This record gives sequence, C-alpha cells and structure tokens, in this order.
Amino acid sequence: MRKLTALCRAIEEATRLPRSGFDAWAELGTLELSGRNLGAGVEICRFQYNGVLWVRRYPGDGSDLLALVAAWLRDNDPDRDDLGLDDPDVNVELNDPFSADVDISIRFEESVEITPDPRGNIPWGGRLWRVADAGVDVAERLDALHGDVAGGR
Repeated sequence: MRKLTALCRAIEEATRLPRSGFDAWAELGTLELSGRNLGAGVEICRFQYNGVLWVRRYPGDGSDLLALVAAWLRDNDPDRDDLGLDDPDVNVELNDPFSADVDISIRFEESVEITPDPRGNIPWGGRLWRVADAGVDVAERLDALHGDVAGGR
C-alpha cells in the first residue's frame, strides 16, 4: 500500500491536516500472483485495491482537496490509464458553510517485490525473503547473438 501511504503523506504536508483528522484504509483488494524474476529480486504479486480516504471537517467545500488528490495521482501514478484503473469515486457532505466531510475511493495497483534476505520473514522456494524494491537488472551490452533472425537478410 505504498501509493496510499504516500498520498496520505502528501495530504498531510500540503494541507497541514493532522493525521488524526482523516482515516485511510485499503479495501476490496486482490492479489495477482506473478513470481516474475527482476534480477535482484522477484515481483511476488501485484496488489490491486481501493484506497479509501475519509477526511472529516475539511475546511471549505473540499474542492482544493480534490484538486490535490488529482494532481498527486497525475504526478505519482502515471500508469493508471495503461492499467485500466477507474477515476476516483468521491462523496462530499457539506457540514456547514465552513467545512465538509470528504470520502474518496481510489483504485490502485502496485507491485509487491521481495529480495533474498537470510534474516527475512518470508519463506519461499527454500529461502528467506523480505519485502523491498527489487529494482530491475537492465542489460547494458550484448556480447554475442547466435542464430538467424526471422525475416533477416
């Protein structure tokens, strides 16, 4: 839930709302098992979930909070269209002329990666692992290529 955690941090910083002023949780999550080798580790699964933010007594009508969330998503979750993730669902309840309760549900998808660690707490494939960004090993050169290329000349 790195994306939801990062969004909460951004809201705290931009609005100066105390963390006690809003709740956040993940619901309706699904795990897509993958086991894709990344070189330095493994993408063990992809986690898709609804990140829910519930902000109580937000100052004003909540429009600037919605703009903040939209801007954060554009800057920090650029693959949303490629992944087919829906736009956020929003409910705003105006309490009075000075505050609103804002409920935002955002579909997220993110990779859960593990790396080998002899002190890790995840046993898999006869080894111990820990959750960590594995990075991707990228080949920087090709030493040799053998065989024919289809359609080559």
